Amino acid sequence: MDTTLIAAIITAVATIAAAIITVYLKARQQPSSDNTPPETAQNQQAVTEETTDQEELRAEQGSEMVTTDNLSIRVPYTSYSYPLDFTVPEDQGGLAQGQPMGGFGGDPSKSSDEHKAASRIVGKAPVVLIHGDPGSAAFDGGNMLGLKQMLNEVGYPDELIWAPSYLEIWAPSYFGTGILDLENPHTSHVNEVREFLDNVCKYMDVEVVDIIAHSLGCTLAYAILRGLKGQTTPIEFNQPKKWHRVGAFVALAGAFHGLGSSASGEWQTGGEFMRKLLAEYLGGGGETPFQEGQPETPPPGSHNITYFCGIAEDDLFDHQNPGTGKLQGAINRVYRYDLDDRRRRHQEIKEDLAVFHDFLPFLNSVAPAP
Repeated sequence: MDTTLIAAIITAVATIAAAIITVYLKARQQPSSDNTPPETAQNQQAVTEETTDQEELRAEQGSEMVTTDNLSIRVPYTSYSYPLDFTVPEDQGGLAQGQPMGGFGGDPSKSSDEHKAASRIVGKAPVVLIHGDPGSAAFDGGNMLGLKQMLNEVGYPDELIWAPSYLEIWAPSYFGTGILDLENPHTSHVNEVREFLDNVCKYMDVEVVDIIAHSLGCTLAYAILRGLKGQTTPIEFNQPKKWHRVGAFVALAGAFHGLGSSASGEWQTGGEFMRKLLAEYLGGGGETPFQEGQPETPPPGSHNITYFCGIAEDDLFDHQNPGTGKLQGAINRVYRYDLDDRRRRHQEIKEDLAVFHDFLPFLNSVAPAP
């Protein structure tokens, strides 16, 4: 199909979808009346008055069906899942460029001061969850809701858990339909995720967070730590490095060594991006700089970084380039899943409670504030 026609179709559909969502959101904001359906009235103050049952439903489904003029659209619960006083970065790459990032984070009903207090009371570093490609933080098979629930169950309150969505097509605050970016997913999205990381630290008044990443999120997070510039040519790592921001880096089903010599764009093993990604010279160099036994990260809050890599054997990534999810010097653990579909193996590792308990002891190894 002609690319011009494809672009026109996408634009038309996006315009219609945006209009429908606008009507829907306005309807949600109207005061309830005797003629207002109970379900609509119940949802009008979902941010501040959500019940426990609704929260559980949100975790299970991640979205709701909205029907307007006989057209049904699945809308993820991401449009109001950040605190009102949190600065949400704009998407700076891909088809959603210029839109606020979707995702979830913190407790939407609480302020920055309350989040800071929660961090001090609990005594844990906040956790940033970075999803993979294609996917979003709160929707489809790549979502991070399972990890959020596991963290909740071991004592992490919502205030300490943050997960940006950076791949969505159309308005990412409303939709969670990931768009596959095979060529340049790192350089296209590094800026907004880097800004999100900094904004979380500022909002929580901490210097250090723990990162749990999956799939593309692993190499994207590593690229942020390295200082990747958001441009495709040439590939440069000359932006402010963020090693000091992470205490524990958990990478599940990543591809640090690419997806083979025949892979395209930034995924090509031996290509410019992959060659430069693991070429850090600070912190003792190597693939795991600033780890235990190496120099500490720059101040404030100088510390060593713990690296944990979980590899799903023969999954979507490991099949193309065996061992690509490992980092030399990291805690590398291989998990085997009796599943026929490699994509399911790729997703299963982030839902596996045994994997979670393997890396849990390494979280919060660095105090969140100096």
